[in-house]
Amino acid sequence: MRLWVLPVAIFAGLLGGLLGLGGGIILVPALSTALGVPLPEAVGTSLIAVSATSISSSIAYIRQRLTDVELGITLVAWTSIGAVIGGMVGLRAGAPLIAAVFLLLAFYTAYVLLQRHVLPHKAEDGAEKPTRPRLAYPLMLVSGALSGLLGIGGGPVNVPVMNILLGLPMKRAVATSSFMVGVTAATGGILYLRSGRIDPLVAGLAVVGVAIGAQIAGLVQKRISTRVLSLIFAVVLVAVGIQMAVTHL
Repeated sequence: MRLWVLPVAIFAGLLGGLLGLGGGIILVPALSTALGVPLPEAVGTSLIAVSATSISSSIAYIRQRLTDVELGITLVAWTSIGAVIGGMVGLRAGAPLIAAVFLLLAFYTAYVLLQRHVLPHKAEDGAEKPTRPRLAYPLMLVSGALSGLLGIGGGPVNVPVMNILLGLPMKRAVATSSFMVGVTAATGGILYLRSGRIDPLVAGLAVVGVAIGAQIAGLVQKRISTRVLSLIFAVVLVAVGIQMAVTHL
């Protein structure tokens, strides 16, 4: 079973990397439903993998001056607090609660992906500064809590909040979210690691797989229509959310 973690993680990193959502939202249901990894262990493993790959990708964004580091530092304090809360709940909660929340998040993310191609796009010059960042604080707590509870990085919440609510261009929002996700996921991952819920070999294979998938995503991203990709990913998200519910509820 462990050897199957690598190809599954590559697939998760590929899908997540193509839309800047990270691999966690695919990796957790794949590990828990397809490979039979206990849900808390799948969540913790995903957090370790997402943290490692997000830190790596955020370095590239910072070098390209796409990341709003000042905003990221401000918001990541709130997501980290949320990650601790979510992680503590996740370690004590049963699989049905985690699956139910994951199902809701899958539907929400699918909706945002579809809406992104209906609403007018903001300029992508990366020069705009965020407006009213304090409005995002409570949502960042929610983002961090979902990260710690579900093993995702928080990108499905971070990116829409920064783009729609704070007025950040999409590329800048994705880059800033990537910077935040590395810290947020690491915070939650430490809780699961200290609790002994993470298999080091499974986590190592997941880190390598997601990293490979993310690199492949960078190579093929320009060759795939974002509109088509978003439609496919939305369907996949709804499908895995339903599968999680069927398996664990």
